[in-house]
Amino acid sequence: MEINKLKNIFTLIFIICANTILAISESNIDCSFLNKGCLLKRESNTVVIFFRGWVSPNDMSRYQGLRKRIDNSYLTKSARDILTRGDMIIGNANLTSSIFATGSSHIALSMEEMDLILEKANAKYLIFASHSGGYQGLRKTLLPASLSYWENLTSIWLLDNFYGGQTVANDLERNLGREFLNENCYGFVTDHNMATFNTSYKSLCPKIKTSGVTHSGGVLQCMPWFEQDQLCADTNY
Repeated sequence: MEINKLKNIFTLIFIICANTILAISESNIDCSFLNKGCLLKRESNTVVIFFRGWVSPNDMSRYQGLRKRIDNSYLTKSARDILTRGDMIIGNANLTSSIFATGSSHIALSMEEMDLILEKANAKYLIFASHSGGYQGLRKTLLPASLSYWENLTSIWLLDNFYGGQTVANDLERNLGREFLNENCYGFVTDHNMATFNTSYKSLCPKIKTSGVTHSGGVLQCMPWFEQDQLCADTNY
């Protein structure tokens, strides 16, 4: 009986602590200033722009048909969720930078919106991180500009997002330049994207990890290494 009581007490303490941590995290999230996503603000001079991947069929019920009807409430809910809940909570990644998460894989950001994110985060530098189908949002964000504009862009993280093939690889090289990508492009690739990576991206981004990661698990595993300008290891940072 006493053992059961102790178990119940420890369970209650765990729930209280978990809810407290979540509340603290939620208090740092701002979805009010831009209807395309949410900002998790930290004391940092850098913001990671996280172009989230496609919302899976299992998640559709939460967003009431996100891909069929996109509006502000669905986008901000999707962005808040990937920061705070689910199997891949990027807000829990061992990062020191602020994070702005988009609400859908197709969402692009304009230069003015990027400036607003930096202002709200009280930051100066940008990192672009694109996971899975988020290559669409990344590509559309980069297309109007060149590296001369992105002078505050310190690195780009390609997180198993190689679905756009040679077309997207060409866009990256044209807008960011081969020299920048060779030095500042990090990421990982899994088996189902390996052929495309080897054909179109390998010479541009030689720092991409090619083993020891999974499509979703690699995001939390690798991003903290990339933030330190290091190659992703087989273990968490």
